Amino acid sequence: MKTSDALHDRQAAVAESVSHWFKQSAEADKERAACFARTKWPHVQERQRLGFILGACQYPSGLLDRQPAYASWQRLAERVEREGSSADALLLTGDQIYIDVTAGLFDPTQLDDGYRRAYERWLHQPAISRLMARIPPLCMLDDHEIHNNWEPLAKHSDEQLQKGIETALKRGRENYLRYQRASGPFPQAASTDRASPNLWYSLESRGLPVFVADTRTERNHRPVKDLLGAGIMSPEQFHELTAWLQKPELAGLPKIVVSPSILLPRHSRVASTDYKRNGALCTEMQALHSDSWDGYPSSFYNMLSLILEKEIQNVVFVSGDEHLGCFAEARLSRPDRQENEISVYSIHTSALYAPYPFANAHPSDLVAEESFRFQTTQNTKPCQCRVEAEFVSGQGFTLLNFAKDADGRWVMSCEFERADSERDLLFTRTLSV
Repeated sequence: MKTSDALHDRQAAVAESVSHWFKQSAEADKERAACFARTKWPHVQERQRLGFILGACQYPSGLLDRQPAYASWQRLAERVEREGSSADALLLTGDQIYIDVTAGLFDPTQLDDGYRRAYERWLHQPAISRLMARIPPLCMLDDHEIHNNWEPLAKHSDEQLQKGIETALKRGRENYLRYQRASGPFPQAASTDRASPNLWYSLESRGLPVFVADTRTERNHRPVKDLLGAGIMSPEQFHELTAWLQKPELAGLPKIVVSPSILLPRHSRVASTDYKRNGALCTEMQALHSDSWDGYPSSFYNMLSLILEKEIQNVVFVSGDEHLGCFAEARLSRPDRQENEISVYSIHTSALYAPYPFANAHPSDLVAEESFRFQTTQNTKPCQCRVEAEFVSGQGFTLLNFAKDADGRWVMSCEFERADSERDLLFTRTLSV
């Protein structure tokens, strides 16, 4: 009888705990939705300042590392509560969860409730809940919401492998919509259909010159024989992004492209000139070493070429995924018109928590300084790209701010936030008029 009573009491305690947890979960979801509802951004052309907080790559905690795992969020929450924040949005550029929790090694088979547990563990951390109730989160998924380095297989691949890849994509998309997009800015019903809805979106109608790109779920399989035919995103999204960059209402404004995959600098193995085939540089083969824009040469070169040809100023790509902070400036030009340079900026936020060194990029993996030429199928004239980048070690958020100076020019400041024991690193640039 005593054993039965003890078991009953234990079951009642568990039920009460679960009920309390679900109540807290529902309240946190409502607070995030309310944050979007009460946020009124000024008209995009009336902007005198812009502010964003960038974050990516939150590896989950284990039994012994809960405090260090969420230290970046805790520091930021305390800073915002102490000093206030003028940030318009929290830009989360991917890998908010790791459904493949060992970064690709020793992964157990995941059921649907694995996604739920991963998202609930992330979203209901106290510091994360507090921040998202104050600053609207704009999120995009990357590979670890699906599977490490996810990309499509060839059409005639093994049936079981193909089914596994497609199932991972469907579950990743569905749970991204359910957990990361449920509160805003454009809530969409969870769907397992790859074709609907599109995950990418823009926010100029809401007062933010921001395009949140999907560089993961629409990418193509990359056959060696036709690598230049593969894109990092669908033709529809590429068209929408390039059209967005040219919108008249955005002229003169900083134009922020949230891209989970890094645009620049290039990866060392892609930029290397050591690989040759039939006496020519084997650039196509080298691109297969990269999971980012430089791994899809057609998308990469067409994007840079369009920015140069249309003279689109003040484009800032922000990204995550490499587990390494980086501030890069690229100057695009024609060899015969060096004076007509167009600058493009690529800011790569550090990981919020990435405890395994083998999964983290090293500065030597990327080319800090280089100049390379390229051509596209649409333009026979060569383009030149000169890149200078600086890398930032450590873990934490990146604070990106824009403000007009006395002469009406936009000044960009980029701060890589770090723990008290580490030095914050600040970059500033005056943008083109």
